[in-house]
Amino acid sequence: MGKRHQKRAQALRNARARSADPGGGASSGTLPTVQHPPEASGTDARAEPPGEAVTVLEPDAVGLLAGRLLAGTSPWPVVVVTVPAHREEPYVDVAHLLGEVRGLAEVVVLPTGAASWAFAEAMPAMTQAYGGASRVYAPDLRWVEDPYASPLRFVYSEADGHRTAERLADDVFALVGPSRQTPASGAVRDASGMVLGTVGSRAIVQLDDGGTATIWAELTVPGVAAEQLFAKGQRVTGGLDPDSRRLDVSAMVDRALEERHAEDSMPDDVQHVPVRVEAVDRDGITVALFPGETVTLPWSSAGGRAQRAFYERGDVTVATWWLEGEQHELRLGLWSEDEDVDVAPAVLPGGPPWLELADPDEAEPAEDHGAPEESTPVDPADPAQLELAVMRRGVRDLRAANEKLRRQIKELRRRGQRSGGGASALSPEEAFRYLVYAAWVKRFPLDDRKTYPLRDFQLSARFLGSVDALESFSVERVADVVMEVVSGRAPKVEGRDRHPLRIDAGGDSPAIVDPETGATCFRVALQRGAPSARRLHYWENTDGTYTLERVVLHEEFKP
Repeated sequence: MGKRHQKRAQALRNARARSADPGGGASSGTLPTVQHPPEASGTDARAEPPGEAVTVLEPDAVGLLAGRLLAGTSPWPVVVVTVPAHREEPYVDVAHLLGEVRGLAEVVVLPTGAASWAFAEAMPAMTQAYGGASRVYAPDLRWVEDPYASPLRFVYSEADGHRTAERLADDVFALVGPSRQTPASGAVRDASGMVLGTVGSRAIVQLDDGGTATIWAELTVPGVAAEQLFAKGQRVTGGLDPDSRRLDVSAMVDRALEERHAEDSMPDDVQHVPVRVEAVDRDGITVALFPGETVTLPWSSAGGRAQRAFYERGDVTVATWWLEGEQHELRLGLWSEDEDVDVAPAVLPGGPPWLELADPDEAEPAEDHGAPEESTPVDPADPAQLELAVMRRGVRDLRAANEKLRRQIKELRRRGQRSGGGASALSPEEAFRYLVYAAWVKRFPLDDRKTYPLRDFQLSARFLGSVDALESFSVERVADVVMEVVSGRAPKVEGRDRHPLRIDAGGDSPAIVDPETGATCFRVALQRGAPSARRLHYWENTDGTYTLERVVLHEEFKP
């Protein structure tokens, strides 16, 4: 039995241990087509998720699904897998995914079309899934407040379908957490051994009795990768389940945490330490010095609120223990790259540092999304083959452009984090442009970026000042609307209310046009239904570019 199949069997036993009614269906290689997903609520009599994937076709059924996800009434995670346009089946290996998460999560398939667009409209911004992408929705609604808690998994070919299914399964296992680790059989025995290495999210252990076992990172310390927990030659001990051959080392983790908390870890002097960003909001930033050990810093201790643009959840950056009289304060933005940084502590004895800073001079390998599917050489006399060849070339060009943009964004964020607001920091305009680019990358899957390309734009001399003057309204929200404008998406967004700014209040009055450049002034809504709702004024230039003028109150009608 393969190790991931052992994992599925173990998880199934764990889930059944919580109920006398095992339920669940048999494995099937085909997807049943129904008009709505199976009902699930806090009062559902079933003890397990449905045993088969469900394909949802009707928009009304999609409304039921979205309503259930947003109400938080599902007793288990829900995996939504979408089908790319022009395909009848998803690239994701749904059969393999079901084999991994059966008994732990529900799997729903959405074909591209009326159903997937209805789902995108019903879900909050940045929590949708469509066009072949997939994601896991937790029952506790953490993804509503923080969309990155439910990472969007992209797949571009059948060759990548198996790997993406395993990533989705790992997302489910991370949500399940350690509470489901104990097998129902009660046959666990003590075992010790030596780590041989890590493969994906698993550590392979050579037991002292000559057998082998695996340790699952996501059930040991959720959110920390196997290679950040285990090292070759490391001694481990825990409870071994003889059926799944899984070694549970959670007791080692508990002891390590107790020992760390008992230590006086305050430094005697200024000290630079690696930290991981856990949350970013308007009031401050939360970082982890160690798994489960977090500190929330106000922006006054992190270089100012303008630095918010450069941090995202999951970033590894450097914090500084700063001596303030006899007190220690943790701050961000004080470290420069010519200063030493302490090595992050290991979670377990003999293990590697739990955090590693990226080397800015080290070339980063390009993301591998799988090559576009190839076929026989193109027949010039066959229009269909010629069209397919053009589409494939377009996909390759989009991937290359996306990789270049991803690297540019990462470099901008790295510079922003490590400059601490000094002379080498990004200018306010560079920071705003970064937010616009980042919003575009996050909003549109790769295939949609050709439909909504990010066009060139300029900032007027008073634009950033008008943004800085906003109260209770984030600059990220402004950047998101600007992204819609310069990508051509704004006219299609309900509620954006895009229209020309006119010379007076008359509905048929001429639009305001710059007599020198011929540019037309437009206006879109940043917010609606709020007192003093804001509007964005901008110019559409004759060459297809844009100039952002300023953010104004609803009652202001001058450019």
